Amino acid sequence: MKFSYRKLEKIDGLGESYQQAFRRFLSLERKLERRPDVKKQYSNFIKEYLELNHMSLVPPDDRMHCRFFLPHHCVFKEDSTTTKLRVVFDGSAASSSGISLNDTLMAGPTIQAKLFNILIRFRTFAVALTGDIGKMYRCVRIAKSDSYLQCILWRGSDQDDISIYKLDTVTYGTKPAAFLSVRAMHQLTMDEQSTYPVGSQIVKRDFYVDDLITGGSSIEEVEEILHQTKDLLAKGHFMLRKWCSNIPVVLENVPEEEKESFLKFHDGSDITNTLGLAWDPASDVLLFSYLPTQSTTKPNKRSVLSTISRFYDPLGLISPVITKAKIFLQELWKEKLHWDESLPESLSSTWSSICLQFRSVERTTFPRFALLPKGSIEIHGFCDASMSAYGACVYIVSRSADKSNAQLLCAKSRVAPLKTLSIPKLELCGALLLANLLSELQKMDIFSGPYFCWCDSTVVLAWLNSESSRFTTFVANRVASIQRLSAGMEWLHIPTTLNPADIISRGALPMELNASDLWFHGPSFLLLPRSSWPPSPAQEQCLLELRKATCLVLTSPIDLTSTCKMVHAS
Repeated sequence: MKFSYRKLEKIDGLGESYQQAFRRFLSLERKLERRPDVKKQYSNFIKEYLELNHMSLVPPDDRMHCRFFLPHHCVFKEDSTTTKLRVVFDGSAASSSGISLNDTLMAGPTIQAKLFNILIRFRTFAVALTGDIGKMYRCVRIAKSDSYLQCILWRGSDQDDISIYKLDTVTYGTKPAAFLSVRAMHQLTMDEQSTYPVGSQIVKRDFYVDDLITGGSSIEEVEEILHQTKDLLAKGHFMLRKWCSNIPVVLENVPEEEKESFLKFHDGSDITNTLGLAWDPASDVLLFSYLPTQSTTKPNKRSVLSTISRFYDPLGLISPVITKAKIFLQELWKEKLHWDESLPESLSSTWSSICLQFRSVERTTFPRFALLPKGSIEIHGFCDASMSAYGACVYIVSRSADKSNAQLLCAKSRVAPLKTLSIPKLELCGALLLANLLSELQKMDIFSGPYFCWCDSTVVLAWLNSESSRFTTFVANRVASIQRLSAGMEWLHIPTTLNPADIISRGALPMELNASDLWFHGPSFLLLPRSSWPPSPAQEQCLLELRKATCLVLTSPIDLTSTCKMVHAS
Protein backbone atom coordinates (compact mmCIF):
# COMPACT_ATOMS: atom_id res chain seq x y z
CA MET A 1 0.00 0.00 0.00
CA LYS A 2 1.14 3.58 -0.55
CA PHE A 3 0.86 6.71 1.57
CA SER A 4 2.14 10.25 1.34
CA TYR A 5 3.50 12.22 4.28
CA ARG A 6 1.40 15.17 5.30
CA LYS A 7 3.83 18.04 5.56
CA LEU A 8 3.59 21.18 7.63
CA GLU A 9 4.44 24.60 6.27
CA LYS A 10 7.85 24.52 7.94
CA ILE A 11 8.99 21.73 5.59
CA ASP A 12 10.51 24.61 3.67
CA GLY A 13 12.50 25.47 6.79
CA LEU A 14 14.63 22.33 6.51
CA GLY A 15 18.25 23.35 6.25
CA GLU A 16 21.32 21.56 4.93
CA SER A 17 21.64 18.01 6.34
CA TYR A 18 24.26 16.31 4.18
CA GLN A 19 27.32 17.37 6.20
CA GLN A 20 25.98 16.04 9.48
CA ALA A 21 24.93 12.74 7.85
CA PHE A 22 28.40 12.53 6.24
CA ARG A 23 30.25 13.07 9.54
CA ARG A 24 28.13 10.53 11.37
CA PHE A 25 28.57 8.00 8.58
CA LEU A 26 32.36 8.28 8.77
CA SER A 27 32.15 7.81 12.56
CA LEU A 28 29.94 4.76 12.02
CA GLU A 29 32.45 3.31 9.54
CA ARG A 30 35.29 3.62 12.06
CA LYS A 31 33.24 1.81 14.70
CA LEU A 32 32.27 -0.96 12.29
CA GLU A 33 35.91 -1.47 11.25
CA ARG A 34 36.72 -2.32 14.88
CA ARG A 35 33.91 -4.90 14.97
CA PRO A 36 33.95 -7.01 11.79
CA ASP A 37 31.08 -9.24 12.96
CA VAL A 38 28.83 -6.23 13.47
CA LYS A 39 29.92 -4.73 10.15
CA LYS A 40 28.90 -7.94 8.36
CA GLN A 41 25.44 -7.88 9.95
CA TYR A 42 25.06 -4.17 9.17
CA SER A 43 26.04 -4.71 5.52
CA ASN A 44 23.62 -7.63 5.22
CA PHE A 45 20.83 -5.46 6.59
CA ILE A 46 21.46 -2.75 3.99
CA LYS A 47 21.85 -5.38 1.27
CA GLU A 48 18.45 -6.82 2.16
CA TYR A 49 16.93 -3.32 1.95
CA LEU A 50 18.18 -3.09 -1.64
CA GLU A 51 17.19 -6.61 -2.67
CA LEU A 52 13.63 -6.11 -1.43
CA ASN A 53 13.37 -2.77 -3.27
CA HIS A 54 12.80 -0.96 -0.02
CA MET A 55 15.43 1.58 -1.02
CA SER A 56 16.93 2.66 -4.32
CA LEU A 57 20.09 4.32 -5.57
CA VAL A 58 19.81 8.03 -6.33
CA PRO A 59 21.60 8.66 -9.65
CA PRO A 60 23.87 11.72 -9.82
CA ASP A 61 21.39 13.56 -12.03
CA ASP A 62 18.65 13.29 -9.38
CA ARG A 63 20.67 14.30 -6.34
CA MET A 64 19.40 17.86 -6.51
CA HIS A 65 15.99 16.46 -5.44
CA CYS A 66 17.38 15.15 -2.10
CA ARG A 67 15.73 17.21 0.64
CA PHE A 68 16.96 15.51 3.81
CA PHE A 69 19.67 13.03 4.76
CA LEU A 70 19.00 10.61 7.60
CA PRO A 71 21.97 9.59 9.78
CA HIS A 72 21.79 5.95 10.82
CA HIS A 73 23.21 3.54 13.38
CA CYS A 74 22.45 0.05 14.66
CA VAL A 75 20.75 -1.35 17.74
CA PHE A 76 20.75 -4.90 19.05
CA LYS A 77 17.62 -6.73 20.11
CA GLU A 78 18.88 -9.85 21.83
CA ASP A 79 15.40 -11.24 22.51
CA SER A 80 14.50 -11.21 18.80
CA THR A 81 14.19 -14.65 17.22
CA THR A 82 14.82 -13.24 13.73
CA THR A 83 16.91 -10.07 13.29
CA LYS A 84 19.29 -9.38 16.17
CA LEU A 85 20.79 -6.24 14.58
CA ARG A 86 18.56 -3.51 13.24
CA VAL A 87 19.52 -0.28 11.52
CA VAL A 88 17.76 2.78 12.94
CA PHE A 89 17.36 5.97 10.92
CA ASP A 90 17.51 9.23 12.85
CA GLY A 91 14.58 11.39 11.76
CA SER A 92 15.18 13.70 14.73
CA ALA A 93 18.65 14.82 13.62
CA ALA A 94 18.54 18.60 13.24
CA SER A 95 19.48 20.24 9.92
CA SER A 96 21.58 23.42 9.74
CA SER A 97 18.43 25.47 10.40
CA GLY A 98 17.82 23.60 13.66
CA ILE A 99 14.76 21.84 12.18
CA SER A 100 14.69 18.06 11.79
CA LEU A 101 12.57 15.95 9.47
CA ASN A 102 10.40 14.86 12.41
CA ASP A 103 9.78 18.51 13.29
CA THR A 104 8.01 18.91 9.96
CA LEU A 105 5.86 15.77 10.19
CA MET A 106 2.65 15.01 12.06
CA ALA A 107 2.59 11.90 14.24
CA GLY A 108 -1.03 11.12 13.42
CA PRO A 109 -3.70 10.04 15.90
CA THR A 110 -3.63 6.77 17.83
CA ILE A 111 -5.98 4.47 15.94
CA GLN A 112 -4.95 1.10 17.32
CA ALA A 113 -6.35 -0.60 20.41
CA LYS A 114 -4.77 0.11 23.79
CA LEU A 115 -2.02 -2.26 24.92
CA PHE A 116 -3.83 -2.80 28.24
CA ASN A 117 -7.07 -3.78 26.49
CA ILE A 118 -5.34 -6.22 24.15
CA LEU A 119 -3.58 -8.01 27.01
CA ILE A 120 -6.73 -8.17 29.15
CA ARG A 121 -8.66 -9.70 26.26
CA PHE A 122 -5.79 -12.14 25.68
CA ARG A 123 -6.38 -13.55 29.16
CA THR A 124 -10.00 -14.40 28.30
CA PHE A 125 -9.30 -16.77 25.39
CA ALA A 126 -9.28 -20.51 26.07
CA VAL A 127 -7.31 -20.97 22.84
CA ALA A 128 -4.62 -18.32 22.36
CA LEU A 129 -2.95 -17.29 19.12
CA THR A 130 -0.10 -14.88 18.49
CA GLY A 131 1.72 -13.79 15.37
CA ASP A 132 3.91 -11.05 13.96
CA ILE A 133 4.05 -9.09 10.70
CA GLY A 134 7.48 -9.29 9.13
CA LYS A 135 9.01 -5.88 8.34
CA MET A 136 5.67 -4.18 8.84
CA TYR A 137 6.75 -0.58 8.22
CA ARG A 138 8.57 -1.56 5.06
CA CYS A 139 5.38 -3.12 3.65
CA VAL A 140 4.02 0.39 3.13
CA ARG A 141 5.49 2.46 0.32
CA ILE A 142 5.52 6.24 0.36
CA ALA A 143 5.03 8.68 -2.50
CA LYS A 144 8.10 9.08 -4.71
CA SER A 145 8.38 12.80 -3.97
CA ASP A 146 8.52 12.09 -0.24
CA SER A 147 11.20 9.42 -0.60
CA TYR A 148 13.71 12.22 -1.24
CA LEU A 149 13.15 13.28 2.36
CA GLN A 150 14.63 9.91 3.39
CA CYS A 151 18.06 9.88 1.81
CA ILE A 152 20.97 7.98 3.38
CA LEU A 153 24.69 7.53 2.75
CA TRP A 154 26.28 4.09 2.38
CA ARG A 155 29.19 2.16 0.95
CA GLY A 156 30.22 -1.43 1.57
CA SER A 157 33.95 -0.62 1.83
CA ASP A 158 35.99 2.47 2.61
CA GLN A 159 37.70 1.86 -0.73
CA ASP A 160 34.45 2.67 -2.56
CA ASP A 161 32.83 6.03 -3.19
CA ILE A 162 29.97 6.96 -0.89
CA SER A 163 26.62 6.47 -2.63
CA ILE A 164 23.29 8.17 -1.93
CA TYR A 165 20.17 6.05 -1.53
CA LYS A 166 16.58 6.98 -0.80
CA LEU A 167 14.28 4.90 1.39
CA ASP A 168 11.07 4.15 -0.52
CA THR A 169 9.01 2.74 2.34
CA VAL A 170 7.77 3.94 5.71
CA THR A 171 10.87 4.22 7.85
CA TYR A 172 11.37 3.38 11.51
CA GLY A 173 12.63 6.55 13.17
CA THR A 174 10.23 8.95 11.45
CA LYS A 175 7.39 10.38 13.51
CA PRO A 176 4.36 9.13 11.55
CA ALA A 177 5.74 5.61 10.89
CA ALA A 178 3.43 3.79 13.33
CA PHE A 179 0.33 5.67 12.23
CA LEU A 180 0.96 5.20 8.50
CA SER A 181 1.50 1.45 8.77
CA VAL A 182 -1.50 0.88 11.06
CA ARG A 183 -3.65 3.14 8.87
CA ALA A 184 -2.67 1.11 5.81
CA MET A 185 -3.80 -2.07 7.56
CA HIS A 186 -7.10 -0.49 8.54
CA GLN A 187 -7.70 0.65 4.98
CA LEU A 188 -7.13 -2.92 3.89
CA THR A 189 -9.84 -4.15 6.29
CA MET A 190 -12.28 -1.60 4.84
CA ASP A 191 -11.53 -2.75 1.31
CA GLU A 192 -11.76 -6.48 2.07
CA GLN A 193 -14.32 -6.60 4.89
CA SER A 194 -16.98 -8.40 2.85
CA THR A 195 -14.53 -11.16 1.89
CA TYR A 196 -12.81 -11.50 5.27
CA PRO A 197 -15.29 -10.40 7.98
CA VAL A 198 -13.54 -12.25 10.82
CA GLY A 199 -10.07 -11.21 9.73
CA SER A 200 -11.15 -7.55 9.44
CA GLN A 201 -12.42 -7.53 13.01
CA ILE A 202 -9.24 -9.14 14.34
CA VAL A 203 -6.93 -6.70 12.50
CA LYS A 204 -8.75 -3.71 13.99
CA ARG A 205 -9.09 -5.14 17.50
CA ASP A 206 -6.17 -7.45 18.30
CA PHE A 207 -3.10 -5.86 16.70
CA TYR A 208 -0.64 -3.67 18.57
CA VAL A 209 1.52 -2.25 15.75
CA ASP A 210 2.94 -5.46 14.20
CA ASP A 211 2.03 -7.91 16.99
CA LEU A 212 -1.11 -10.03 16.77
CA ILE A 213 -2.47 -11.08 20.18
CA THR A 214 -5.76 -12.92 19.77
CA GLY A 215 -7.62 -16.15 20.39
CA GLY A 216 -11.04 -17.75 20.74
CA SER A 217 -13.10 -20.28 22.63
CA SER A 218 -12.49 -23.24 20.31
CA ILE A 219 -9.87 -24.67 17.98
CA GLU A 220 -12.14 -24.25 14.96
CA GLU A 221 -12.74 -20.58 15.75
CA VAL A 222 -9.03 -19.85 16.11
CA GLU A 223 -8.14 -21.72 12.93
CA GLU A 224 -10.62 -19.53 11.05
CA ILE A 225 -9.07 -16.42 12.64
CA LEU A 226 -5.59 -17.56 11.55
CA HIS A 227 -6.59 -18.22 7.94
CA GLN A 228 -8.73 -15.12 7.43
CA THR A 229 -6.24 -12.76 9.07
CA LYS A 230 -3.31 -14.19 7.14
CA ASP A 231 -5.12 -14.10 3.78
CA LEU A 232 -6.50 -10.60 4.39
CA LEU A 233 -3.12 -9.07 5.21
CA ALA A 234 -1.48 -10.88 2.31
CA LYS A 235 -3.68 -8.78 0.02
CA GLY A 236 -1.64 -5.78 1.13
CA HIS A 237 1.67 -7.71 1.13
CA PHE A 238 1.77 -7.84 4.93
CA MET A 239 3.27 -11.24 5.74
CA LEU A 240 2.20 -12.83 9.03
CA ARG A 241 4.67 -15.21 10.65
CA LYS A 242 5.96 -16.37 14.07
CA TRP A 243 2.69 -18.16 14.74
CA CYS A 244 2.29 -19.52 18.26
CA SER A 245 -0.55 -21.11 20.26
CA ASN A 246 -1.10 -22.92 23.53
CA ILE A 247 -2.91 -25.62 21.52
CA PRO A 248 -0.42 -27.11 19.00
CA VAL A 249 -3.14 -28.58 16.76
CA VAL A 250 -4.10 -25.02 15.74
CA LEU A 251 -0.78 -24.74 13.89
CA GLU A 252 -0.84 -28.15 12.18
CA ASN A 253 -1.14 -26.65 8.70
CA VAL A 254 1.34 -23.82 9.29
CA PRO A 255 4.80 -24.34 7.69
CA GLU A 256 7.59 -24.78 10.21
CA GLU A 257 9.42 -21.68 8.96
CA GLU A 258 6.35 -19.57 9.78
CA LYS A 259 6.13 -20.78 13.38
CA GLU A 260 7.70 -18.98 16.31
CA SER A 261 11.30 -19.83 17.20
CA PHE A 262 11.25 -19.93 20.97
CA LEU A 263 13.60 -18.27 23.42
CA LYS A 264 14.89 -20.16 26.45
CA PHE A 265 13.81 -19.02 29.91
CA HIS A 266 16.09 -19.42 32.93
CA ASP A 267 14.51 -22.77 33.84
CA GLY A 268 14.89 -24.14 30.31
CA SER A 269 11.26 -23.69 29.25
CA ASP A 270 10.42 -22.37 25.77
CA ILE A 271 8.93 -18.89 25.83
CA THR A 272 7.86 -16.22 23.42
CA ASN A 273 7.55 -12.49 23.99
CA THR A 274 3.93 -11.30 23.90
CA LEU A 275 4.02 -7.50 23.72
CA GLY A 276 7.00 -7.63 26.04
CA LEU A 277 5.57 -10.26 28.41
CA ALA A 278 7.18 -13.68 28.56
CA TRP A 279 4.63 -16.37 27.71
CA ASP A 280 5.24 -20.11 27.94
CA PRO A 281 2.68 -21.64 25.53
CA ALA A 282 3.26 -25.21 26.76
CA SER A 283 2.19 -24.46 30.34
CA ASP A 284 0.16 -21.40 29.24
CA VAL A 285 1.56 -19.08 31.91
CA LEU A 286 2.91 -15.53 31.93
CA LEU A 287 6.37 -15.12 33.44
CA PHE A 288 8.60 -12.28 34.54
CA SER A 289 12.35 -11.94 34.34
CA TYR A 290 14.90 -9.65 35.91
CA LEU A 291 18.26 -8.96 34.30
CA PRO A 292 20.60 -7.26 36.78
CA THR A 293 22.64 -4.34 35.52
CA GLN A 294 26.34 -4.97 35.15
CA SER A 295 27.92 -2.21 37.22
CA THR A 296 30.89 -2.08 39.54
CA THR A 297 30.26 1.45 40.74
CA LYS A 298 28.34 2.33 43.87
CA PRO A 299 24.61 2.73 43.30
CA ASN A 300 23.16 6.20 42.84
CA LYS A 301 19.74 7.64 42.11
CA ARG A 302 20.23 7.25 38.37
CA SER A 303 21.15 3.55 38.59
CA VAL A 304 18.24 2.88 40.96
CA LEU A 305 15.80 4.39 38.46
CA SER A 306 17.45 2.42 35.64
CA THR A 307 16.99 -0.83 37.57
CA ILE A 308 13.33 -0.12 38.32
CA SER A 309 12.64 0.71 34.67
CA ARG A 310 13.88 -2.74 33.64
CA PHE A 311 10.68 -4.25 35.00
CA TYR A 312 7.96 -4.48 32.37
CA ASP A 313 4.51 -5.10 33.80
CA PRO A 314 1.69 -3.52 31.75
CA LEU A 315 -1.04 -5.39 33.67
CA GLY A 316 0.40 -4.63 37.11
CA LEU A 317 0.65 -8.31 38.07
CA ILE A 318 3.82 -7.71 40.10
CA SER A 319 3.00 -4.13 41.05
CA PRO A 320 3.79 -4.69 44.78
CA VAL A 321 7.41 -5.48 43.81
CA ILE A 322 7.71 -2.38 41.64
CA THR A 323 5.96 -0.29 44.31
CA LYS A 324 8.51 -1.45 46.89
CA ALA A 325 11.31 -0.24 44.64
CA LYS A 326 9.58 3.07 43.87
CA ILE A 327 9.07 3.75 47.58
CA PHE A 328 12.82 3.34 48.00
CA LEU A 329 13.45 5.72 45.09
CA GLN A 330 11.20 8.29 46.73
CA GLU A 331 13.33 8.05 49.87
CA LEU A 332 16.29 9.13 47.75
CA TRP A 333 14.34 12.19 46.63
CA LYS A 334 13.61 13.03 50.26
CA GLU A 335 17.35 12.82 50.95
CA LYS A 336 17.81 15.39 48.14
CA LEU A 337 20.56 13.35 46.51
CA HIS A 338 21.88 14.31 43.07
CA TRP A 339 21.45 11.88 40.19
CA ASP A 340 25.05 10.63 40.19
CA GLU A 341 25.79 11.03 43.89
CA SER A 342 26.65 7.76 45.64
CA LEU A 343 24.06 6.55 48.11
CA PRO A 344 24.85 6.76 51.82
CA GLU A 345 26.11 3.46 53.22
CA SER A 346 22.83 2.52 54.92
CA LEU A 347 20.73 3.18 51.79
CA SER A 348 23.29 1.47 49.55
CA SER A 349 23.16 -1.65 51.71
CA THR A 350 19.36 -1.64 51.66
CA TRP A 351 19.25 -1.29 47.88
CA SER A 352 21.77 -4.11 47.36
CA SER A 353 19.62 -6.36 49.51
CA ILE A 354 16.50 -5.44 47.51
CA CYS A 355 18.28 -6.10 44.19
CA LEU A 356 19.38 -9.56 45.32
CA GLN A 357 15.78 -10.44 46.04
CA PHE A 358 14.62 -9.12 42.66
CA ARG A 359 16.05 -12.29 41.10
CA SER A 360 13.22 -14.25 42.74
CA VAL A 361 10.74 -12.56 40.40
CA GLU A 362 11.65 -15.23 37.83
CA ARG A 363 9.66 -17.70 39.93
CA THR A 364 6.55 -15.54 39.72
CA THR A 365 4.02 -16.91 37.23
CA PHE A 366 0.39 -16.19 36.42
CA PRO A 367 -2.00 -18.29 34.33
CA ARG A 368 -2.55 -16.69 30.94
CA PHE A 369 -6.16 -17.90 30.77
CA ALA A 370 -7.90 -16.40 33.80
CA LEU A 371 -11.39 -17.90 33.42
CA LEU A 372 -13.30 -21.16 33.62
CA PRO A 373 -14.82 -22.22 30.30
CA LYS A 374 -18.54 -21.43 30.06
CA GLY A 375 -18.72 -20.07 33.61
CA SER A 376 -20.54 -17.05 35.01
CA ILE A 377 -18.35 -14.08 35.84
CA GLU A 378 -17.99 -11.54 38.64
CA ILE A 379 -15.46 -8.68 38.76
CA HIS A 380 -14.14 -7.72 42.21
CA GLY A 381 -11.92 -4.67 42.68
CA PHE A 382 -10.01 -3.76 45.86
CA CYS A 383 -8.29 -0.52 46.89
CA ASP A 384 -6.11 0.56 49.80
CA ALA A 385 -3.52 3.13 50.81
CA SER A 386 -0.68 3.72 53.23
CA MET A 387 1.44 6.79 53.85
CA SER A 388 3.89 5.42 51.24
CA ALA A 389 1.64 4.33 48.35
CA TYR A 390 -1.88 3.52 47.25
CA GLY A 391 -3.19 1.05 44.73
CA ALA A 392 -5.98 -1.09 43.33
CA CYS A 393 -6.22 -4.67 42.12
CA VAL A 394 -8.95 -6.49 40.21
CA TYR A 395 -9.90 -10.17 40.41
CA ILE A 396 -12.09 -12.10 38.03
CA VAL A 397 -14.24 -14.81 39.60
CA SER A 398 -15.73 -17.44 37.31
CA ARG A 399 -18.22 -20.04 38.50
CA SER A 400 -19.26 -23.19 36.68
CA ALA A 401 -21.69 -25.88 37.82
CA ASP A 402 -19.09 -27.70 39.95
CA LYS A 403 -16.17 -25.32 40.32
CA SER A 404 -15.23 -21.73 41.18
CA ASN A 405 -12.03 -19.90 40.31
CA ALA A 406 -10.57 -16.50 41.23
CA GLN A 407 -7.54 -15.00 39.48
CA LEU A 408 -5.75 -11.68 39.63
CA LEU A 409 -6.63 -9.88 36.40
CA CYS A 410 -4.76 -6.58 36.69
CA ALA A 411 -3.59 -3.96 39.17
CA LYS A 412 -2.26 -0.41 39.39
CA SER A 413 -0.30 1.48 42.00
CA ARG A 414 0.96 4.96 42.73
CA VAL A 415 3.56 6.21 45.18
CA ALA A 416 2.08 8.72 47.63
CA PRO A 417 2.99 12.34 46.79
CA LEU A 418 5.81 13.99 48.71
CA LYS A 419 3.33 16.52 50.01
CA THR A 420 1.85 14.79 53.03
CA LEU A 421 -1.80 13.79 52.77
CA SER A 422 -3.98 12.23 55.42
CA ILE A 423 -4.68 8.50 55.24
CA PRO A 424 -8.38 9.09 54.39
CA LYS A 425 -7.39 11.28 51.43
CA LEU A 426 -4.89 8.69 50.22
CA GLU A 427 -7.56 6.00 50.60
CA LEU A 428 -9.80 8.18 48.45
CA CYS A 429 -7.05 8.39 45.81
CA GLY A 430 -6.86 4.60 45.87
CA ALA A 431 -10.63 4.39 45.38
CA LEU A 432 -10.37 6.71 42.38
CA LEU A 433 -7.60 4.56 40.91
CA LEU A 434 -9.85 1.52 41.30
CA ALA A 435 -12.83 3.31 39.75
CA ASN A 436 -10.76 4.26 36.71
CA LEU A 437 -9.47 0.71 36.35
CA LEU A 438 -12.93 -0.86 36.59
CA SER A 439 -14.42 1.72 34.25
CA GLU A 440 -11.80 0.85 31.62
CA LEU A 441 -12.65 -2.85 31.97
CA GLN A 442 -16.37 -2.13 31.77
CA LYS A 443 -15.95 -0.11 28.55
CA MET A 444 -14.28 -3.11 26.92
CA ASP A 445 -17.65 -4.88 27.14
CA ILE A 446 -16.20 -8.39 27.46
CA PHE A 447 -17.28 -9.15 31.04
CA SER A 448 -21.04 -9.52 31.44
CA GLY A 449 -21.16 -10.10 35.20
CA PRO A 450 -21.63 -7.66 38.11
CA TYR A 451 -18.85 -5.36 39.39
CA PHE A 452 -18.04 -5.10 43.10
CA CYS A 453 -15.76 -2.46 44.66
CA TRP A 454 -14.16 -3.25 48.01
CA CYS A 455 -12.58 -0.71 50.37
CA ASP A 456 -11.45 -1.05 54.00
CA SER A 457 -11.94 2.66 54.75
CA THR A 458 -15.32 3.48 56.31
CA VAL A 459 -14.55 7.16 55.78
CA VAL A 460 -14.26 6.69 52.02
CA LEU A 461 -17.45 4.65 51.92
CA ALA A 462 -19.25 7.40 53.87
CA TRP A 463 -17.95 10.04 51.45
CA LEU A 464 -19.17 8.02 48.47
CA ASN A 465 -22.66 7.87 50.00
CA SER A 466 -22.75 11.66 50.33
CA GLU A 467 -23.18 14.64 48.04
CA SER A 468 -19.75 15.60 46.77
CA SER A 469 -20.57 19.32 46.78
CA ARG A 470 -20.50 19.36 50.59
CA PHE A 471 -16.77 18.72 50.85
CA THR A 472 -13.56 20.59 50.14
CA THR A 473 -12.39 20.72 46.55
CA PHE A 474 -9.89 17.85 46.93
CA VAL A 475 -12.47 15.44 48.30
CA ALA A 476 -15.44 16.74 46.28
CA ASN A 477 -13.71 16.34 42.91
CA ARG A 478 -12.60 12.79 43.63
CA VAL A 479 -15.90 11.70 45.12
CA ALA A 480 -17.77 13.03 42.08
CA SER A 481 -15.38 11.22 39.71
CA ILE A 482 -15.67 7.94 41.60
CA GLN A 483 -19.46 8.14 41.67
CA ARG A 484 -19.54 8.77 37.92
CA LEU A 485 -16.99 6.08 36.98
CA SER A 486 -18.46 3.39 39.23
CA ALA A 487 -22.12 4.02 38.44
CA GLY A 488 -23.94 0.69 38.53
CA MET A 489 -21.20 -0.91 40.64
CA GLU A 490 -21.59 -1.80 44.31
CA TRP A 491 -19.22 -0.48 46.98
CA LEU A 492 -18.64 -2.80 49.96
CA HIS A 493 -16.46 -2.86 53.06
CA ILE A 494 -13.67 -5.37 53.62
CA PRO A 495 -11.46 -5.87 56.72
CA THR A 496 -7.86 -4.77 56.16
CA THR A 497 -6.54 -8.27 56.87
CA LEU A 498 -8.51 -9.63 53.91
CA ASN A 499 -7.72 -6.80 51.51
CA PRO A 500 -5.20 -7.81 48.79
CA ALA A 501 -4.70 -4.14 47.88
CA ASP A 502 -2.98 -3.75 51.26
CA ILE A 503 -0.06 -5.65 49.70
CA ILE A 504 0.26 -2.96 47.01
CA SER A 505 0.10 -0.09 49.48
CA ARG A 506 2.97 -1.53 51.53
CA GLY A 507 4.95 -3.03 48.65
CA ALA A 508 6.45 -6.51 48.70
CA LEU A 509 9.59 -8.27 47.56
CA PRO A 510 9.24 -11.19 45.11
CA MET A 511 9.65 -13.93 47.74
CA GLU A 512 6.94 -12.35 49.87
CA LEU A 513 4.66 -11.99 46.87
CA ASN A 514 5.15 -15.58 45.72
CA ALA A 515 4.14 -16.81 49.17
CA SER A 516 0.92 -14.77 49.20
CA ASP A 517 -2.14 -16.69 48.03
CA LEU A 518 -4.14 -13.56 48.87
CA TRP A 519 -2.37 -11.66 46.06
CA PHE A 520 -2.75 -14.34 43.39
CA HIS A 521 -6.36 -15.34 44.11
CA GLY A 522 -7.85 -12.66 46.36
CA PRO A 523 -9.65 -13.36 49.65
CA SER A 524 -11.09 -16.86 49.95
CA PHE A 525 -14.66 -15.59 50.44
CA LEU A 526 -14.77 -14.67 46.72
CA LEU A 527 -15.45 -18.34 45.99
CA LEU A 528 -18.34 -18.49 48.49
CA PRO A 529 -21.98 -17.38 48.17
CA ARG A 530 -22.71 -13.74 48.91
CA SER A 531 -24.20 -14.68 52.29
CA SER A 532 -20.67 -15.63 53.40
CA TRP A 533 -19.06 -12.30 52.42
CA PRO A 534 -17.84 -9.93 55.18
CA PRO A 535 -20.70 -7.95 56.73
CA SER A 536 -20.87 -4.20 56.18
CA PRO A 537 -19.99 -2.06 59.22
CA ALA A 538 -22.78 -0.56 61.27
CA GLN A 539 -24.00 2.86 60.16
CA GLU A 540 -22.95 4.25 63.53
CA GLN A 541 -19.36 3.19 62.86
CA CYS A 542 -19.32 4.96 59.48
CA LEU A 543 -20.82 8.01 61.14
CA LEU A 544 -18.13 8.00 63.84
CA GLU A 545 -15.31 7.67 61.33
CA LEU A 546 -16.81 10.42 59.20
CA ARG A 547 -16.99 12.72 62.25
CA LYS A 548 -13.28 12.14 62.87
CA ALA A 549 -12.38 13.09 59.32
CA THR A 550 -14.90 15.91 58.98
CA CYS A 551 -12.79 18.55 60.64
CA LEU A 552 -10.25 18.13 57.87
CA VAL A 553 -12.48 17.94 54.82
CA LEU A 554 -15.85 19.66 55.35
CA THR A 555 -16.21 23.24 54.22
CA SER A 556 -18.15 24.45 57.26
CA PRO A 557 -19.52 23.18 60.63
CA ILE A 558 -23.05 23.30 59.21
CA ASP A 559 -22.19 20.68 56.59
CA LEU A 560 -21.35 18.13 59.27
CA THR A 561 -24.93 17.81 60.52
CA SER A 562 -26.51 17.52 57.08
CA THR A 563 -23.89 15.07 55.85
CA CYS A 564 -24.21 12.85 58.91
CA LYS A 565 -27.99 12.78 58.43
CA MET A 566 -27.48 11.74 54.81
CA VAL A 567 -25.08 8.93 55.75
CA HIS A 568 -27.44 7.75 58.50
CA ALA A 569 -30.39 7.75 56.10
CA SER A 570 -28.45 5.75 53.53
